[in-house]
Amino acid sequence: MIFPLIRTLTLRKILNYFLVVSSYYLSILLKRPIIWGMPYAISIESTAICQLACPECQTGLGLLERNQKLISDASFYSTIDQLSPFLFHVQLNFQGEAFNHPKIIEFIEYLHQKKILTGISSHAQNIDESLARPIVDSGLTNLIVSIDGTDEESYSKYRENGFLSKSLKAVGIINALKKTKNRKTPLLIMQFIVFRHNEHQIPQLSAFSKQHGFDKLHIKTAQLNNFERGHNSLPLNENYCRYKADSNGKYSIKSTLANHCFRSWSRCIITTDGVAIPCCFDKNANYPYGNLGSQSFSSLWKGEESINFRKKILHNRKSIDICCNCTEGLRI
Repeated sequence: MIFPLIRTLTLRKILNYFLVVSSYYLSILLKRPIIWGMPYAISIESTAICQLACPECQTGLGLLERNQKLISDASFYSTIDQLSPFLFHVQLNFQGEAFNHPKIIEFIEYLHQKKILTGISSHAQNIDESLARPIVDSGLTNLIVSIDGTDEESYSKYRENGFLSKSLKAVGIINALKKTKNRKTPLLIMQFIVFRHNEHQIPQLSAFSKQHGFDKLHIKTAQLNNFERGHNSLPLNENYCRYKADSNGKYSIKSTLANHCFRSWSRCIITTDGVAIPCCFDKNANYPYGNLGSQSFSSLWKGEESINFRKKILHNRKSIDICCNCTEGLRI
C-alpha cells in the first residue's frame, strides 16, 4: 500500500492528518472533544442490498432498520467533493454488496481521478468477465473477497445462497486480466472470518490463498449479534475469538473499552440515506451526526450530535451499546 499511498499525498492532507491525531490526544488529555481536522478516511455505503443471507449480518437476517436501497449520485458526489482535499482512502461498502450498484465503477473511477485510494469488501458472486474488466481498469486499490471456508460445505454455512466456486472463479478472472493488462491493482485480499465450523481450516489458509491467486490473507474474528450467553458459532480456539466468559458464563468483548476511540476522530460512515454515523458497529444508524442532504459535512462533523457522542466516549464508553461489540484496540 505504500506506493499507491504516495500518489495520494498532498500538503493539505498531511497537515489534516496531524490535526486529527493531535486533537485526538489532546481530547483524551483534557477529557473534552476537540476537533481540528476532517476525517482522512470514510466508508460510503454504496448500497444496502445483498442477495446472500449470512446469519450474523443485519442485512442477511432482514434486521436492518434502514432503507435498503442504493446511494444516490448526488449524495455520493457531494460527499466526495466536500471531503476529497482531506481523504486518503474511501471504502465503498458497509451493509450491502457494492457491486449491486449499477454505477459502482463510475464511483471508483471518480475517486481514482481525485487521487483517493479505494477499497471494496465483496462476496464476489456478481463478478464475471464483463464486470471484471472495468474493475481492473477502474483504479480500484484493493478488493477484499469473503472466503469463509476452503470447501463448499464450510463456505455455505455462513455465506448462505453463495458459492465458493463463483468467488474463486472471479478472483481467477481478475488475476488473468491484471496479468494481461500489466496491472498491479486491485490488490486481492482473502478474508476468512473464523467460526467454530471452520476454525479447523486455519492451518491450510496460507497455502490456499496463494494457490488461488490472492495477494494477502486476512483472518478475522467473528462479530456475533447475541454473544452474551455464549453462541454455538464461537470458536473453541480463544486466539480467534473476540469474546471472553466471566465466572458466571456471561460473555463480553475482550477489550477493556477504555474511554477513547481514534476511529471517532479520524473516520466515519455515510449511509445510503446520506447520514453520517460514527463507525461500522452502528448498523442501524442509531447515533447519527446529521444528514448531508440538509447539512454540510463540516457542520455535522463538528456539530452537537457528534460532539455529544465523543463526550460519551471520553467519559463512559461502556455506556454506548455499539462500543460493547467493538474490537478497537484489540490485536485479534
